[in-house]
Amino acid sequence: MGNGDEAIKHYQKALNINPNYYKGWFAMGLAKKKNGDYEGALEAFNKAIEINPNYYKAYGGMGDIYLEQKDYDKMITVYEKAVKANPKYSKGYLSLGIALRELGRLKEAAEKVELAVKYNTKYATAWYHLARLYNELSDCTNARRAALEATELRSNFGGGWYELGIAEWCDGKGNKAAALNALEHGRKDRKWRKSCEYEIDRIKNPEKYRQ
Repeated sequence: MGNGDEAIKHYQKALNINPNYYKGWFAMGLAKKKNGDYEGALEAFNKAIEINPNYYKAYGGMGDIYLEQKDYDKMITVYEKAVKANPKYSKGYLSLGIALRELGRLKEAAEKVELAVKYNTKYATAWYHLARLYNELSDCTNARRAALEATELRSNFGGGWYELGIAEWCDGKGNKAAALNALEHGRKDRKWRKSCEYEIDRIKNPEKYRQ
């Protein structure tokens, strides 16, 4: 119902009855995070982990806070623990990839996101991030592979089409028609319109962008 304060009160009542209920501490952490109490949320997630060191979701909750705080080193630390506790935790691998990318470690990031899609082949967001990483690594073949998966799973998401367009164009070494077609699809998404239109213009009028 969106009432975080009442949720926290009731979670606390449950924990007063059973202080070792680690899922209750996790739920408390989520509620406090939603209320903007990051310190309280981290304390609750830590409590869940103290009770059950293999509760990977609590590590994930902590990692999400560190992501918002842009503390990528701490984020990597807790998500490494999360995937150790659950080696098939797709979200954990994606989050590791996001953090590693922010630190400029693109190849390592791509390796982690490959694991995210390995364990969840329908993870459209992970396929998109994988396409972006491979485009940044100038690996057009793998970028195209990942972007095609992203667009198939979420055909109305402009980001997937944008990355597909970049991969198809491959810095002028690829298929111009296929690149423009992908970017035209992408520009239908309002959030991605400007980015796609910029790339369309860059492909059609390369002389404008030569230095």
